[in-house]
Amino acid sequence: MANSFRSQFSLQVKNGVLRYIFRLGDRMKILSIPQLNVTDDVYHTVIVKRQGNRASLQIDYRGKVEGTTGGVHKLLNMGGGSFFTGGLPNVTEVR
Repeated sequence: MANSFRSQFSLQVKNGVLRYIFRLGDRMKILSIPQLNVTDDVYHTVIVKRQGNRASLQIDYRGKVEGTTGGVHKLLNMGGGSFFTGGLPNVTEVR
C-alpha cells in the first residue's frame, strides 16, 4: 500500500485564476476562486491552510473557498523526495 499512496500539493495560475491542488492517496481536490483574477499586476495576499484532508484557499482576505478530498488519508506522503517552493521562470540576477 505504501507504493500506491501518493500525495501532492501545488499552487498554480491558470487563465488568471489561482488554483490550489492537493492529492491525498487516490483523491484529489482543486480549490479556486474564479471571480478573482491574480494576473492584474498587483501583489496579492494568499493564505492556504490544510489540516488532514480539509483545505482552504483565501485571496486578499476577500474570497475564500474550502474543500475536502474525503477518504481516509490525512497526511502528505513526501516519499523521502525533495520539497520545492517558489518559482521564477528564468533567474539570471537577484537583487
